[in-house]
Amino acid sequence: MRKNYRKHDDDFKKDSIALANGSDKSIKLVANDLGINANTLRYWIKNEEKIKETKNSTVETAEEKRLRKELEEVKLERDILKKAVSIFSKQPK
Repeated sequence: MRKNYRKHDDDFKKDSIALANGSDKSIKLVANDLGINANTLRYWIKNEEKIKETKNSTVETAEEKRLRKELEEVKLERDILKKAVSIFSKQPK
């Protein structure tokens, strides 16, 4: 026989995670106070951590792209300056 599972909205999940992370109580006690299963709360916490890691890696990737572009521009400027120096350092005949 299948159980009827309750659906929780995102606000409830976020508030539950914040309460669990900010409390000195164990996850089990917080979950009992909220009327949910402790494993459910642990699952929500793990998912939130994964989402944060994904966002952080996306930000790092954008920073890396910006730095690569800047490096290419600096290399191009350096090469142009090298050519200019070699042209101007030649002795006229």
